[in-house]
Amino acid sequence: MGLVAVTSSSPSAMDGLNGVLLYLFAYLFTNVGAFLVVMALEETVDSTHISAYRGLIKRAPWLAVMFTIFLLSLTGIPLTGGFFGKFYVFGAAIQRQYFWLAGIGMINAGIAAFYYLRVVREMYFTSEGEGDTLDVPMALQTSLLICTIVTLWIGVYPSAVIDWVSNASVQLLSVVP
Repeated sequence: MGLVAVTSSSPSAMDGLNGVLLYLFAYLFTNVGAFLVVMALEETVDSTHISAYRGLIKRAPWLAVMFTIFLLSLTGIPLTGGFFGKFYVFGAAIQRQYFWLAGIGMINAGIAAFYYLRVVREMYFTSEGEGDTLDVPMALQTSLLICTIVTLWIGVYPSAVIDWVSNASVQLLSVVP
C-alpha cells in the first residue's frame, strides 16, 4: 500500500516512502520480538499450538506482557510502533485517494486483530497451561527487552524515527531519476 502511494513531489510528510520506511523499522522490532517469544515458548514447552499460551501470564508474566505489546503493535494499537507504521501507510494511501486499497487494508487489519487478540485472550483469560514457570536464556531475555523498548519507544516518541525516515526518503528519492 505504501509503495503504491510513493511520489517524489509530496508536500506532506505522509509520503508512501516515509510510510514504508517507518513501517519496516517498527515492524522489524515487533516481528523479531514476537517470533522470539514464540521461539522461547517452543523451546520450553515443545509446542507452538495456541494451547501452549494458556495461562502464560502466571507461568512467565514478563514474557506474556512483552508478547502482548508485540501483538498490540502488530494490530496497530496506539502507543506502539505498529500504530505509526500503519498510520503513515494508510495515510499515504488515503492522501493519494486510493480509498479502495485503504479499505482492503482496514479489513485485513481487522481480521488480523481477531487472530492476534485471540492469543492474548489465551495468555490472560484461560486456565493455566501445562508446566511450571518458564526458564528463558538470558540472551533471549535481553533481545526481547530491546525489541520491547524499541517497539514502545517508536509508539510513545515517534518524532525521532519520523524525522529519520523523512530524511532517508528525501535522499532515496533524490537518487531515483
